[in-house]
Amino acid sequence: MIDKDKTYTTRNGREVRIYATDAKGAYPVHGAIKNTTSWESYMWTQNGNTYVNIDDLQESDLIEVKLKKPTLKAFEFTNGEITYCTENSGMYRRRILEGMTSLPEYDIEPKDLKE
Repeated sequence: MIDKDKTYTTRNGREVRIYATDAKGAYPVHGAIKNTTSWESYMWTQNGNTYVNIDDLQESDLIEVKLKKPTLKAFEFTNGEITYCTENSGMYRRRILEGMTSLPEYDIEPKDLKE
């Protein structure tokens, strides 16, 4: 079941906006697909399929984007204070450039983060 509070792309990777999931009929999911220069209106089945009763995969079928939680990397300052940042952050790059080394034993894995 498609949820308008989740993020989706098409099967071929185009950006999608979901406007409604409770319309009447065979295509209750309404939204738009981003093309090269504009947004194109679209409708899908409640499961995000482009067509009813066709089992073949279609390029415009909806695929949920599941974001991976990053690992928080730990760094220790000379005063003993520990700070955390993600590997793709500017702070992480600065810490490495400053010659600091991360402390893997203090890293926080995604499974340890609260929702």
